[in-house]
Amino acid sequence: MSPGAFRGRFVSAFLGGGISLHLEAANRALEQRVGCPDGMISLGLVVGKSPPFRANGVELSRDQLLVTNPGCELSLSSPAGGRILAVCIEQSALERVAPGGELPQPLDPSAGRITVLQAPVLAARLRGASIDLLRAIRARSRGRTLRRNMARPLAAVIAAEFALHEAVLDQWPSEFRSGDYQTFLKARDIMAAGTMAEFDYARLSEATSRSVRSIQLAFLRHAGTTPLRYFRAVKLTEARRALLSCRKGQKTVGDIAAECGFWSHSRFAQLYRLQFGESPSQTMCREAMKPA
Repeated sequence: MSPGAFRGRFVSAFLGGGISLHLEAANRALEQRVGCPDGMISLGLVVGKSPPFRANGVELSRDQLLVTNPGCELSLSSPAGGRILAVCIEQSALERVAPGGELPQPLDPSAGRITVLQAPVLAARLRGASIDLLRAIRARSRGRTLRRNMARPLAAVIAAEFALHEAVLDQWPSEFRSGDYQTFLKARDIMAAGTMAEFDYARLSEATSRSVRSIQLAFLRHAGTTPLRYFRAVKLTEARRALLSCRKGQKTVGDIAAECGFWSHSRFAQLYRLQFGESPSQTMCREAMKPA
């Protein structure tokens, strides 16, 4: 959601044995909705000196661990310059190596929830084990053999570390959702639905039953920006999609700008360049030059 040209990397390693690692880095703030498939458990770990993320409204820093159980949908707000590692593992792979075949509470699929755990030591150990494995895969040319051999030990490390943490802590913090996060979600969904042609605080206040100030604070906390700037970014993204899908001669840049609520062509071009690092016409021309 932050302005500027997008640069990022997404690296995946499929280890076999029901385990995969995914490392994501981006120079711009992003908002993503991620679903965890049935039978899978996902562990999220902030990497390096990355600023904190937000998972379903809860801050996620290096000292914390995000657990997403099967069938859950996650709303992840990534900061500019953020780096996050996802360890995806089949439930059955964990059960095979878990003591007594029983998973610790946060990994128990029957909980059916998304949890952010305050667990600095656990997070550091799982992050270290996963990154070491990624480095080993990159350093060797025997990719397939190495990955298949390393999948089960990584599952064992995850199960053992969770069991150790559970034994020491003897309890797990529960998931929570703050009231202002619900305010943010309701207002965001109205903006994303496309039913609000122009920004309207009265409409947002009515839908959320919150004051303008409460809405502003909710967006500042969970999106790092104001409601107006967030709405503008949504509309600019909508315009970009239209420019990228427009065939040559179908519409002009001005037509698309007006459809997305920007009545001043020059102001639209200025905001678009600030958001995406190029002009609307450059986006349209580049797409038009691609072979059919």
